[in-house]
Amino acid sequence: MSQEFLRIARHYIGQVLNRTKSQHVADILLGLMSTPCRLYHTTDHVLNMFALAKEYDISLTLEESLAILFHDAVYIPGSPNNEELSIKLVDFWLEETEKINLSLVKSLIYWTTPEYLDEIIPDWAYNIVDLDLASAIMTFNINKKIEEEYKAGLGFEFRSDIFYKRRKAFLEKINQRKNLFHCLSDLEEKARKKLEEQIKDLDEKLKNV
Repeated sequence: MSQEFLRIARHYIGQVLNRTKSQHVADILLGLMSTPCRLYHTTDHVLNMFALAKEYDISLTLEESLAILFHDAVYIPGSPNNEELSIKLVDFWLEETEKINLSLVKSLIYWTTPEYLDEIIPDWAYNIVDLDLASAIMTFNINKKIEEEYKAGLGFEFRSDIFYKRRKAFLEKINQRKNLFHCLSDLEEKARKKLEEQIKDLDEKLKNV
């Protein structure tokens, strides 16, 4: 998986930076996303987003592809600033050229912030928001993976009861949406079922805390 991630990362970053620098940035990005405390926000998540785009015939722009690569470059469990910090890395690593709209890349990353899922999403962000959400919902044992990330990140401050309650509330908020997706309607029914299973799983865990 790491070699496939590097291949894709070097391909898209290489359209903005020279070969040496693009390989260097791709290697750093792989390192960031391969830390032991990451179980969901990994290169697999990024590859899943690209795979879903291919499966559902979503044609990604260069800006969307770069946003997918960088949107979880920084991940600190529970932090509200992950996307903001990831955007700062994009500013640091990528150079403005005629081949890329850097402002658009950063705006796309901004819209992957979980708290913005219930806001009115601009149509130019539909693809990346849908792919990010679909990857999360369809990932096997996602609740457990996120829980383990929080445990590793928070250490002794982690409380399972608080985590279960907050995650359940978050998933219920998503489940209240009339439509989960804007451009992945074919996945709607299957994803809704998975989401309801995840909420039920958290209900059971709360009973045993």
